[in-house]
Amino acid sequence: MTELNNQELIRAISTILADLHLKPTEELHFSNWQIKPWQKILIAGKQTEEGKTRMVRLKIRTPGEVNPRQRFIRSESVARYINDRLAEAGLPAQKTLQTNFDSPPEWILRLDLKGTSVGKHSFKPEIDSTQLLEFIVGWRRALDQISQKADRTLLNHRDWQEQWSKEFDQRRKFVLQHLGQEMLDLLAQILSQPLTVTQTNSIVHTDLAPANILDGGKNGLFVIDWGEAAWGPKAIDWMTIWLFAYDRPEFGQAILKAMLNQCQTVAEKTETIQVAKMIVARLLSSFAEWYDYYCQPRSNENPANIAEAEKALPLARQRFVELLQQLDEKN
Repeated sequence: MTELNNQELIRAISTILADLHLKPTEELHFSNWQIKPWQKILIAGKQTEEGKTRMVRLKIRTPGEVNPRQRFIRSESVARYINDRLAEAGLPAQKTLQTNFDSPPEWILRLDLKGTSVGKHSFKPEIDSTQLLEFIVGWRRALDQISQKADRTLLNHRDWQEQWSKEFDQRRKFVLQHLGQEMLDLLAQILSQPLTVTQTNSIVHTDLAPANILDGGKNGLFVIDWGEAAWGPKAIDWMTIWLFAYDRPEFGQAILKAMLNQCQTVAEKTETIQVAKMIVARLLSSFAEWYDYYCQPRSNENPANIAEAEKALPLARQRFVELLQQLDEKN
């Protein structure tokens, strides 16, 4: 299928906005755009139909190999399925209104839930840990309920150990440089353990970083960016939150306790502990890569980003060592 060039895409966007009766919240000067393959086109605006106005978000696929058509359709179809299930369960969700997957440019229109992220690489100081824990526990239970009747064929399915090992291999140089040979060997050993997940599979978000948890004020907390949601072990979501709480050890302890409390059998607990070790080993290697990126000399880099990376890596390493001791005691 023929891709659109920049000018054709700009003209197509104008037509889409008109057809959807959508007015962007900020004036968009399409004539000044230079659309690049790695950019996302996200347009927040007001849609007026039959005298009713609603806040919506339009996502349009940009051309190029970085954002291939089939991947875009697959990702947005998964996100649509999960959001629809969440909405049916009475939870906040960016419910899909319309889609176009038939011809370039592909797009998807969703209701826009207003909120601010609870953090980026760590949680904002003003975010209440108790409230956040209550949300995660309730959210995870709701996902487990939805999972019982989920159409698994619509979800992403992965060989988790293969994925984590591949990602780790790509980050070995960062781990070696910034965490040392001993930690490199330890992470490699953990990720090489045979993994068979049977007890703890459910719908998992797979990227439950603070940036993907939004605070909607009176509407409460909610989760966005479901395109990579998959069928897999629940510890993936629990331990992603755990590691991003590297500077809140008490919150990390509460997350760990809540995760293990939801295990109903010895087999489920044993499996959860193994996955917990593996997912944090994988995430720690990503922190080493993040640290490397922000610590390279850049004249235009925000000093706050560098300071956060410098703070995060040694704390994340410390939390990881503590985690291994705690999990060995609980196993």
